[in-house]
Amino acid sequence: MEEMVINIGDTGQVSGLHFDKFPLSFLGAMEIGRASEIFFNTDKQNWEVILPGDKTAVIEATKFDGYDEARSFEVEWLQACMKADCHPTSGKGRAIASSIRVTMIEVADEDFRPEPPPPPEKRIKPAYG
Repeated sequence: MEEMVINIGDTGQVSGLHFDKFPLSFLGAMEIGRASEIFFNTDKQNWEVILPGDKTAVIEATKFDGYDEARSFEVEWLQACMKADCHPTSGKGRAIASSIRVTMIEVADEDFRPEPPPPPEKRIKPAYG
Protein backbone atom coordinates (compact mmCIF):
# COMPACT_ATOMS: atom_id res chain seq x y z
CA MET A 1 0.00 0.00 0.00
CA GLU A 2 1.52 3.28 -1.09
CA GLU A 3 -1.16 5.56 0.31
CA MET A 4 -4.26 5.34 2.47
CA VAL A 5 -7.26 7.44 1.50
CA ILE A 6 -9.30 8.76 4.41
CA ASN A 7 -12.43 10.87 3.92
CA ILE A 8 -13.63 13.21 6.65
CA GLY A 9 -17.22 14.32 6.09
CA ASP A 10 -18.88 17.60 7.08
CA THR A 11 -20.12 15.99 10.30
CA GLY A 12 -16.65 14.74 11.18
CA GLN A 13 -17.43 11.14 10.22
CA VAL A 14 -14.29 9.39 8.99
CA SER A 15 -14.42 6.71 6.30
CA GLY A 16 -11.78 4.66 4.53
CA LEU A 17 -10.62 1.13 3.91
CA HIS A 18 -9.41 -0.74 6.98
CA PHE A 19 -5.75 -1.71 7.15
CA ASP A 20 -4.32 -3.51 10.19
CA LYS A 21 -1.05 -1.66 9.63
CA PHE A 22 -2.81 1.67 10.29
CA PRO A 23 -5.93 1.23 12.42
CA LEU A 24 -8.15 4.28 12.78
CA SER A 25 -9.40 3.38 16.25
CA PHE A 26 -7.54 6.37 17.73
CA LEU A 27 -10.22 8.55 16.07
CA GLY A 28 -13.04 6.95 18.10
CA ALA A 29 -15.39 4.00 17.97
CA MET A 30 -15.24 2.17 14.66
CA GLU A 31 -18.00 0.69 12.54
CA ILE A 32 -16.62 -1.72 9.96
CA GLY A 33 -18.47 -3.27 7.02
CA ARG A 34 -17.47 -5.01 3.81
CA ALA A 35 -16.50 -2.66 0.99
CA SER A 36 -16.47 -5.59 -1.44
CA GLU A 37 -16.18 -9.35 -1.61
CA ILE A 38 -13.69 -11.43 -3.56
CA PHE A 39 -15.26 -14.62 -4.88
CA PHE A 40 -14.03 -17.53 -6.94
CA ASN A 41 -16.33 -18.06 -9.93
CA THR A 42 -16.45 -21.83 -10.32
CA ASP A 43 -18.09 -21.64 -13.75
CA LYS A 44 -15.42 -19.34 -15.19
CA GLN A 45 -12.57 -20.62 -12.97
CA ASN A 46 -11.31 -17.17 -11.97
CA TRP A 47 -11.61 -14.58 -9.20
CA GLU A 48 -14.03 -11.62 -9.15
CA VAL A 49 -14.51 -8.52 -6.99
CA ILE A 50 -18.18 -7.95 -6.18
CA LEU A 51 -19.59 -4.87 -4.45
CA PRO A 52 -22.24 -5.16 -1.70
CA GLY A 53 -25.74 -5.34 -3.15
CA ASP A 54 -24.50 -6.45 -6.57
CA LYS A 55 -25.10 -10.01 -7.74
CA THR A 56 -22.43 -9.89 -10.41
CA ALA A 57 -19.14 -8.09 -10.75
CA VAL A 58 -18.57 -5.22 -13.15
CA ILE A 59 -16.57 -6.57 -16.09
CA GLU A 60 -13.41 -4.68 -15.11
CA ALA A 61 -13.40 -6.50 -11.76
CA THR A 62 -13.38 -10.04 -13.17
CA LYS A 63 -11.05 -12.64 -14.64
CA PHE A 64 -8.28 -12.54 -12.05
CA ASP A 65 -6.00 -15.58 -12.05
CA GLY A 66 -5.34 -15.43 -8.31
CA TYR A 67 -6.82 -14.11 -5.08
CA ASP A 68 -3.83 -11.84 -4.39
CA GLU A 69 -4.19 -10.22 -7.82
CA ALA A 70 -7.91 -9.60 -7.17
CA ARG A 71 -7.13 -8.20 -3.71
CA SER A 72 -4.49 -5.79 -5.07
CA PHE A 73 -6.96 -4.58 -7.69
CA GLU A 74 -9.75 -4.25 -5.11
CA VAL A 75 -7.72 -2.04 -2.78
CA GLU A 76 -6.30 0.15 -5.54
CA TRP A 77 -9.72 0.53 -7.22
CA LEU A 78 -11.70 1.35 -4.09
CA GLN A 79 -9.07 3.79 -2.82
CA ALA A 80 -8.89 5.54 -6.20
CA CYS A 81 -12.69 5.85 -6.28
CA MET A 82 -12.72 7.32 -2.77
CA LYS A 83 -10.04 9.78 -3.77
CA ALA A 84 -12.00 10.75 -6.92
CA ASP A 85 -15.24 10.96 -4.89
CA CYS A 86 -17.11 8.56 -7.16
CA HIS A 87 -18.95 5.26 -6.76
CA PRO A 88 -17.02 2.28 -8.15
CA THR A 89 -19.85 1.36 -10.54
CA SER A 90 -20.28 4.89 -11.90
CA GLY A 91 -18.84 5.75 -15.31
CA LYS A 92 -15.84 7.38 -13.63
CA GLY A 93 -15.41 4.42 -11.26
CA ARG A 94 -15.44 1.96 -14.15
CA ALA A 95 -12.94 4.10 -16.07
CA ILE A 96 -10.66 3.99 -13.02
CA ALA A 97 -11.08 0.20 -12.88
CA SER A 98 -10.21 -0.13 -16.57
CA SER A 99 -7.09 2.00 -16.14
CA ILE A 100 -5.92 -0.10 -13.18
CA ARG A 101 -6.52 -3.35 -15.09
CA VAL A 102 -4.56 -2.12 -18.12
CA THR A 103 -1.67 -1.15 -15.84
CA MET A 104 -1.78 -4.54 -14.08
CA ILE A 105 -1.72 -6.38 -17.42
CA GLU A 106 1.19 -4.26 -18.71
CA VAL A 107 3.20 -4.90 -15.55
CA ALA A 108 2.44 -8.64 -15.73
CA ASP A 109 3.55 -8.71 -19.37
CA GLU A 110 6.85 -7.04 -18.43
CA ASP A 111 7.39 -9.56 -15.61
CA PHE A 112 7.05 -12.49 -18.00
CA ARG A 113 9.05 -11.25 -20.97
CA PRO A 114 11.92 -13.60 -21.68
CA GLU A 115 15.38 -12.17 -21.37
CA PRO A 116 17.13 -11.60 -24.69
CA PRO A 117 19.89 -14.06 -25.57
CA PRO A 118 23.41 -13.06 -24.55
CA PRO A 119 25.61 -11.40 -27.16
CA PRO A 120 27.59 -13.84 -29.36
CA GLU A 121 30.85 -13.30 -27.45
CA LYS A 122 29.19 -14.44 -24.20
CA ARG A 123 27.66 -17.62 -25.57
CA ILE A 124 29.21 -20.90 -24.53
CA LYS A 125 30.84 -22.72 -27.41
CA PRO A 126 30.52 -26.51 -27.45
CA ALA A 127 33.73 -28.41 -26.62
CA TYR A 128 33.27 -30.69 -29.60
CA GLY A 129 33.35 -29.98 -33.36
